[in-house]
Formats: sequence, structure tokens, C-alpha cells
Amino acid sequence: LDTADPAWLSGVAARALATANGAHKGPVHLNIPFRKPLWHPAVEPAKQPVSTGRLLQGELRLTGELLENVAAHLVAVDRGVVVVGPREPAADRPDPFPTALFALAERLGWPVIAEPASQLCFGPFAKPGLVRAADAFLRDRAVGDVLAPDFVLRFGAAPTSTAVGDWIARHGARRTMVVDPAGQWRDPHHVASQVVAANPVGLCEDLMAKLEGFTSTTWRARWSQVDAAAAEGIPLHAAQGTWEGGGARVGAEAVPDGGLLHMASSMPIRDLDGFAAAMETDVAVAANRGACGIDGLLACTLGEASAWSGPVVAVAGDLSFLHDVGSLLLARGVDSPVTVVVVDNGGGAIFGFLPIASNEGPFERRFLTPQGQDITAICHGFGVRAWTATAVEELATALDEVMERPGVDIIHLRVDREENQARHEVAWAEASEAAQQALGLGS
Repeated sequence: LDTADPAWLSGVAARALATANGAHKGPVHLNIPFRKPLWHPAVEPAKQPVSTGRLLQGELRLTGELLENVAAHLVAVDRGVVVVGPREPAADRPDPFPTALFALAERLGWPVIAEPASQLCFGPFAKPGLVRAADAFLRDRAVGDVLAPDFVLRFGAAPTSTAVGDWIARHGARRTMVVDPAGQWRDPHHVASQVVAANPVGLCEDLMAKLEGFTSTTWRARWSQVDAAAAEGIPLHAAQGTWEGGGARVGAEAVPDGGLLHMASSMPIRDLDGFAAAMETDVAVAANRGACGIDGLLACTLGEASAWSGPVVAVAGDLSFLHDVGSLLLARGVDSPVTVVVVDNGGGAIFGFLPIASNEGPFERRFLTPQGQDITAICHGFGVRAWTATAVEELATALDEVMERPGVDIIHLRVDREENQARHEVAWAEASEAAQQALGLGS
């Protein structure tokens, strides 16, 4: 840096500032190599000040012919679906997007497939047409084919659910419109025919004006019927035993109004999507899926707690927790209530659900990577409060006891890997059967 051209530095700084304050606000990573001390002589640093420039940013909205084009696409569709993937929690509460999005979907008569990280499932706002069991019943190909859409309107990042993503890949080719305020073509399934670069709230509000009086309810009612049938048995499954789906649901239900729920990658974010119900509680959901995997889970959670005004709850797997265990050193400086639920399946049990599990070879050692650590003892070694729960019911009780207490608490829930996989499969099978019955299939 000491030999860099000030004009070059100014450009880098301006771009970093624009990115950090752009459509996807957040940290910016700059790769700037140090001067190699043995290759070049030391040089006096530049004396002149470096200007970072100014960032002028307005709200991006479609107008005129562009807005008419989008509206025309939607009006021509009988069987449309809104899909909302992960979105960053809004810094200002309440978030205006849910109200605008659900109003548009209701006007269209379309169902809304939304996961918790979309920020649409938790909150006191109305949720007409919200579908929460899609991850379960869209695993059934016959059900998904009957519910095939004519058009998909997608907001946020790509869906976390593999079942939803595969369903879009089968039925959404060239019939999917992605709304992205930065104009990024975030389409891993290669089905989008259009990307609309617009502020999502403004777009929903502007389309509402264009679609006045336009509505259809039969299609959405069919989705609601299937969703209700598929979701009926999930609460009973989630409230019992020692399995990850129950840990994710109970962890979410424990977060009070104004709290933040951080879900780790791998199974925790998927289990929240698959087994958590929509709630009236105003809870923001954060997840680093697609950004850094399991890296820095604890450090990120504690950083969020330093900026968030309410309690913070994180749900982590054992590997993501152990991967960043050194960040427990930061816990002593935390005054706000932070609770980390470690759902311990003894390794990477997610691979047991993937095709690799049926291959011959050292699956246990290379993929499940069993760790066999005493997580509670590790926490105590760092001087951090830690508790053990032997079942989902005990986890719920422990969360109630520590939720409002300042400082960091770790609750360790050990799950049985075989029971965990069996409960997942039974819940999915029951949801599939219920969805088929609701659609009159196989009768």
C-alpha cells in the first residue's frame, strides 16, 4: 500500500464503499497483498491525502414500458407461484417487504413458497397464501407435477430446499422471472427468462396499481389445502425425541419478539425450512449459507449480537460449532442475551441423506467424520455457561430458562443419528401421503 498510486487507492475505496452500501449491504473483503520486505527497499508512504469519493444512490424502480411488460407477464398467468429464498434481515423494523409481497400475491391469487430466511414466515403481518410444507410434499414427484406452475416469480437468493429447487428446475424453465435489486443473474437452476433489477418493495407496490381488480383464488386454495394436509403431522414429530428437526423448530419457537435467529449451514437451516411453522413473533432470521459455509459461525453470531438490540439465538451443528470453537474467547465480552443450541449428531450426518451414503468405502470416516467431543466440557474450559439437553422437551425448558439472561449460554442437544434419519424419512413420507390424498391421487 505504501507505494500504491493514490488514484488507484481512491478507486478501490470508492468501489468497496459502493458495494458495502449497495443493494446487498454488508462487509466487503479486499485482497491487498503486503509489500514483500525482502524484495523491495522500504519506500516512504505517500504524503497526499486519499479521497474515497462520494456515493450517490437512489431507489431503483421500473417505470413505463418496463413495468407494463412485467405486469403483462403476470396478468397472462393462471397458475403462478411466488418463491422467496433467503433475504438479509432488514435493519429497520418492521420490514416493509412482507406486507408488499403478500398483498401482491393475494391480488394475483398465487401461493407464496417462502422459507424462514426469506423474512416472510415470522412476524405479526398477514400471510395469505403462505406455503410452509413445500419442502416436504414437493419431494413427491407426482404431487409436484400436479402442482406444476405456468410461471414462477422469484425473490431473494435461490431456495435452500433441494426439493423446491428441483421442482423449479423441472417446471420453471424459461418461465421464471427473478427479481434482484442489484441485477445479478442468481439462477443456479438455469430457468430464468428474465431478471428484473428493481427494489422489491417498490416493484410489488407498483404492480399492485397495475393489477387492480385482478385476482384468482382457486389455484391458491388448492395449494393451501395441500400445505395444510402435509403440515398437520409435523408439530407432533417435532416436539418429541432427539432429532434435528425438533431442535430447529424448538429453537425458533423460543426466540421472543425482536429477537434474531441465526441458523448454521448444512442441516440446521434445512430443518428450520422443513419443520418450523409460521409464527406471529417478530423474529429476524440470519444464515450464512452460500457465503462462508460453516466458517466463523460463533464469531458471526456474537458480532450480530453486538449490533442487535434483542436476544440472539443460534442453532448450530456440532461440526460448525467445533470449527469455530476458538471464538468462545469472545463470549466474555458479551452482555446481551445470546444462546447457542448445538445439535450434535456426532459428525456430518447430512451425508446420510445423500446418494453418497449408499456407496461402498470408508463412508463413516471420510463423510460422516465423527468427532466424539464433550461439547459441554469444552465450553466450561472457555469459561462459558453450558447445559445438556437429552431430548427436545428438555431443550425447550432450558431455552425458557436462559433466554433473557445476559451473556452467552450453550445448550448441547445430542441426537441419535439413526433415530434422526428415521424421523426425517417418516415425516416426509407422511407429508407426501397427506398431500396425495388432498389432491385425490392414488385413490
